[in-house]
Amino acid sequence: MVLPSVNTVVEPFFAATLPAGLTVHAQRMPIGPDATAAAVERMDAHGRAAVRVLADCRPDAILYACTASGLVRGRDHDLAVVRELTELTGIPCLSGIDAVVRALRAVGARRLTIASPYVPEIDHMEVAYFESAGFTVAGSRSLGIADTYELATLASAEIAALAREAWQPGSDALYLACLNVHSHEVIAELEAELGVPVVSATQAALWAVLTELGVTAAAPGYGRLLAEGVAT
Repeated sequence: MVLPSVNTVVEPFFAATLPAGLTVHAQRMPIGPDATAAAVERMDAHGRAAVRVLADCRPDAILYACTASGLVRGRDHDLAVVRELTELTGIPCLSGIDAVVRALRAVGARRLTIASPYVPEIDHMEVAYFESAGFTVAGSRSLGIADTYELATLASAEIAALAREAWQPGSDALYLACLNVHSHEVIAELEAELGVPVVSATQAALWAVLTELGVTAAAPGYGRLLAEGVAT
């Protein structure tokens, strides 16, 4: 995976959760503490170089592990970049935010509630992104965190509380945003409480990679999406 330099969540989550025999390798892109769209765009300028370096270890797939990147660029541009990176390296490249779209479709979601840590600027982009992908966004609530280093410090209880505040009855799925948040830790709790699939950015990214690799191993404890193994 290539990921923002400040991300301390998604790489350890993959390392702890991947089935035996699979390993994770990472290359980072500089971003610093500024959690704005402009900062994400500056980071993305390093993306192609990071992917080229990571490709040297000959991974079976490469995840562009920044969901905010896709939100800022928009869906069409995000998918075009992933296709370009795949052609550049000869290795299947996956978008972090498109992984979420695919995961939501896999659980049958059409009407979403979104809970995110983002600043309002990126939260608005997020709603637009999912609408452009064909979903109805029933409601969205964000924490407005402006410092990237604060994202990984959110406690599970804070994430769950945000999700409950955001929840809109009538939604058929809940999405927990951001790959630098420990949202996977509250999936099972929220699914039991709300009675609908809960998809987190971290869980969806893992699911998408396993799907790409044709791996069917389950990851119990991380919601319906991963409960019974990945369908190939």
